[in-house]
Amino acid sequence: MIISIQYCHDIEAAVTNARAFLRLRQHTTFSQFLWSFVDGQPQISQWQDMRQVPTATEASRAMSQALKQQGFVFAGPVICYAFMQSAGLVWDHLADCPRWSWCRSVDYRKLWPDSARRE
Repeated sequence: MIISIQYCHDIEAAVTNARAFLRLRQHTTFSQFLWSFVDGQPQISQWQDMRQVPTATEASRAMSQALKQQGFVFAGPVICYAFMQSAGLVWDHLADCPRWSWCRSVDYRKLWPDSARRE
């Protein structure tokens, strides 16, 4: 079996990130770490057009920098912003999307009890 160099780098990155995750968990939960970049609550945007949605923000740049300081790799600001969107830290529904009004009315603390916890 031939293993490509790219595949080996992916495995090394996964191991590196797993080790960084375990080190981080010695100080805080990963959930609290992530929510700290959005002050413990989802950031709800009011975009009118998809072209307004950024590929990275100050929060994703800060998350990327903090992850790298913790030893994570392949954690650039664009990847972090995409993760923030998929994990619910940032809600980028367009203002005319039916889901946008739900985002404005939902009690996010019931969805993510750890989001607003402070230590």
